[in-house]
Amino acid sequence: MRAKILFGGLVCLALTACQSVLGYETTPADEVITADGLYRVFEHPKRDRIMVKPSPAGIVSAMPGYPSYTSDEAGRQAVAARRYLDDTGRSKCPIIFAREISGPQFEFRFNCPDA
Repeated sequence: MRAKILFGGLVCLALTACQSVLGYETTPADEVITADGLYRVFEHPKRDRIMVKPSPAGIVSAMPGYPSYTSDEAGRQAVAARRYLDDTGRSKCPIIFAREISGPQFEFRFNCPDA
């Protein structure tokens, strides 16, 4: 059990480092609730992309001995990304690109032609 907690802590540190390298602010995160769970959303200072990752409870579930993330994770996080854009007044901004950054963390680029 201690090994799983330690591994979870290391995963969290790696994800935070990844955020910093990509230019995302590490705090504060917005939270979005979907039918699949709670997600944290970070917006890039350029306001043309967002990074989505599961809440800490979701990260722990990705550790060895727990169910692993599947290709469906991108779809679940896309729902969270879409909800975030809708909630922040950008419902007409399409998501134009998605990529997996690291583990259960995805980046979604969007285009707001009227912004």
